[in-house]
Amino acid sequence: MYNNLIELFLQNNTGEQIADSLPVAIYVTDTEGRLKYYNESAVKFSGRKPDLGTDKWCVSLKLYHTDGSPMPHDECPMAVSLREERRINGAEAIAERPDGERIWFKAHPSPLYNKDGELIGGVNVLVDITPRKQAKAELEDITARSERQERLYEAIISSTPDLMYVFDLAYRFQFVNDALLEVWGLTRQESIGKRLQDLGYEPWHAEMHEREIDQVIATREPVHGEVSFPHAQLGERMYHYIFVPVFDDRGKVEAVAGTTRDITERTQAEQALRESEEKYRTLFETMDEGFCIIKLEFNDENQPVDFHYLETNPAFRKHAGLPGIEGKGLKDVLPVIDEKWVKKYEKVILTGEPVQGEVYAEKLNRWLEISVYRVGKQEEQKVAVLFKDITKRKQAKLKLRKNRDRLRAALRIDTVGVLFWDTDSMRIKEVNNAFLEMSGYNREEAVGKTWQELTPKKFYPVSKQAVANLEKHNHTKPYEKQYIRKDGSRWWGLFAPRRIDENEIVEFVLDISERHHAREELKAINETLEERVQERTKELLSYQSQLRSLASQLSKAEENQRQQLATEIHDNLGQLLALGKMKVDLLRDTPDSADSSRAISDLQEILDDALRYSRELMSELKPPPSIDGDIRVATEWLAEKLEKRGLKVIIHDDGQPKPLDEEVRITVLQSIRELLFNVVKHTSEKEAVIDLQRSKDRLRVTVRDEGEGFDPDNTEWTPDKNGSFGLFNVQERIDLLGGVVEIEAKRGEGTKISLCIPLSGEAATAEPAEPEEASGQISRNDVPHIVHEEKISVLLVDDHQMVRKGFRKIIEDEDDVVVAGEAGDGGEAVSLSRETAPDIVLMDVNMPKMDGIEATRRITSEMPGIRIIGLSLHDEKRVMEKMRSAGASAYLTKTEAFESLMRTIRAEASAQRE
Repeated sequence: MYNNLIELFLQNNTGEQIADSLPVAIYVTDTEGRLKYYNESAVKFSGRKPDLGTDKWCVSLKLYHTDGSPMPHDECPMAVSLREERRINGAEAIAERPDGERIWFKAHPSPLYNKDGELIGGVNVLVDITPRKQAKAELEDITARSERQERLYEAIISSTPDLMYVFDLAYRFQFVNDALLEVWGLTRQESIGKRLQDLGYEPWHAEMHEREIDQVIATREPVHGEVSFPHAQLGERMYHYIFVPVFDDRGKVEAVAGTTRDITERTQAEQALRESEEKYRTLFETMDEGFCIIKLEFNDENQPVDFHYLETNPAFRKHAGLPGIEGKGLKDVLPVIDEKWVKKYEKVILTGEPVQGEVYAEKLNRWLEISVYRVGKQEEQKVAVLFKDITKRKQAKLKLRKNRDRLRAALRIDTVGVLFWDTDSMRIKEVNNAFLEMSGYNREEAVGKTWQELTPKKFYPVSKQAVANLEKHNHTKPYEKQYIRKDGSRWWGLFAPRRIDENEIVEFVLDISERHHAREELKAINETLEERVQERTKELLSYQSQLRSLASQLSKAEENQRQQLATEIHDNLGQLLALGKMKVDLLRDTPDSADSSRAISDLQEILDDALRYSRELMSELKPPPSIDGDIRVATEWLAEKLEKRGLKVIIHDDGQPKPLDEEVRITVLQSIRELLFNVVKHTSEKEAVIDLQRSKDRLRVTVRDEGEGFDPDNTEWTPDKNGSFGLFNVQERIDLLGGVVEIEAKRGEGTKISLCIPLSGEAATAEPAEPEEASGQISRNDVPHIVHEEKISVLLVDDHQMVRKGFRKIIEDEDDVVVAGEAGDGGEAVSLSRETAPDIVLMDVNMPKMDGIEATRRITSEMPGIRIIGLSLHDEKRVMEKMRSAGASAYLTKTEAFESLMRTIRAEASAQRE
């Protein structure tokens, strides 16, 4: 358009007349830039009337580039156009008027020639684009605020406990938040695009909501209501919901949004508070500000005794709900006002100085802001009171404080580094501890550094691109680069910056060094993948061949183990029991004779031998429960067993905790046992060393000896004559646990084998869940236990019914002791203890599900008044100490229990009642 105007100016003799009528600034100069002509719009543009022949270049105003730097006149668009004899279309610049106001403009200069083609000057059209620039700046500000608001909405939606969702016009869910997914017990993939009946809503319920959605679409008004619905975990709950229309740009309903709040507890609380709050609710439901004038009343001693209302405004009367309150006392109308405010009213009257303050109305559960000032002269004894509800402001401040606390908590996250940058200097303003840990700097050293100081030069381009994106878009996609630590080493980070406002940028960083290294390793692996596939295929074929061979050998090994166990029982325990049976027959045939006394003595010795053998056999098959949970203690127990076979075992432990799941712990102990047996069977060495070490999240167990050693590469992994699978079995079991076996061995130079197993972390320390009560497993009296006539109540806990029956027979023969109930495992014992509250619990140690040690710990922790007597077939000191540390006050072996049981029960009951 402006090019056509210039053509008209150049070619038409009436150009100046036309220019005077145009709303854009136009001026003409000679070849030196001196003004020869200007129109009226140029006067308005420049803010003064230019001087012809004197003023030059854009009316001699001060000029600036768009970045704010000064622009010399000989570099202005008009000077460039004349110097280079070419038209310039729409060059932007800034001009400063005499009054200091700056305006943005676009210049359209063009050279002027005479009929001979000689340059005689130039013409320039200046268009004021200041309003457009201001509008653009306002738009950018609005966009930034919109983005901040969007981030706020996202944070609210993700953190709110309310259920939030959006339906399309066909009743299908377009959006659901995490809170609603938790109620359903479904995933987002299982929910989006589904209708209510698809998600388990009863037909009446789904049809009701679909009618309400139709109503919202038709009336364009919200719909709300209350309904009960089953929560996936909490059961039936009461909810309040509201559906609102969502409009498109044309004002047409395009969706229906809804929010639902769990009001189960609130409904119950409201019912209890409804009567006490009813007279206050009307007062404050619609209150904006209340106003009243109060008069002070004095007694004969010239002391203020009351205030009476003289005037109230409609808002006050509306909120108070008390018509005709004029003349009433202050305490009669506003009983929630603190007594100290009465004194303050008096002070305002006497001094004339206004008083402002905040007071919490406890019965109304509101915060009030009160302003009091004197009305008229002191002798009139009047004050005006203005009050308003500031509860929301208080809540907003509290919410802001909580948000700040959340931000501080976020900054304390030890896995994500957070940096705050100053946008002008691009220097660090603040960092969190996680970044300091990553970079090796302390806070004083990190603050003030630029990104160039922390970044290797090869990553300058990607950093500069991120800065450019921030300037243009206020954020950038996450990108990877290296940073330099304080010690000069480098680490890889994933960076995600975002502009908070015009002065500050926040950047989040994750240390991805391990991921990057793994990616590089994967790249290297891929480069040799074909060769590795061939090698792995060869290894797999060999492995399959070994497995086929081992499959047949495994059955033989299992049969060998069964035969060995059967032989052990037959040759030892079976013979002892047979001999005991003969002795019993002898007692029956020769009662009350000298032979019967010898037979009883022999029978007792036989039973002692049988019991001793049973203990040894049990400990060979499984560690006692007192050491079953500690890999170090279990290893020491195993070492003691091996010493009987002539092998001295030295154990080194670094003292760090080594939590392992039960399955992992058993496998590790079996593997250690297998390795120690190998030392015994295959070497003449009589000493082995075990190292137990923790390295981050892994356990490293090393078994080494100075024996003959072997060649790992030329060893065939097959079972030995005893059915043991040796190292191959160990490798397979450790591999299933996600661990590895490292073998260092050479013939004549000993053997060193290391097992590296992942630790279970905190999960290993979690208490086992209490088992549910099994039908028919718990025996109890019909009525919960109550001690009558000082009788001692005893709960019997043993997984063998025969043992419980024996103990019950002993107790029922006593007059001062009663059986409160029986339990078959530790979980049942805990449940029965809660129900019957016995004086004494007779607790077996080794039981399924939950053992006696854990059950003792729970009972004594929850019910410290109950005394527990531990029972076990084991007579090991470790078992006794474990039970006592769990809370048992006495401990008996089952061999001595029948002789000293009643004495111990009475002693414990006596100690309890003292």
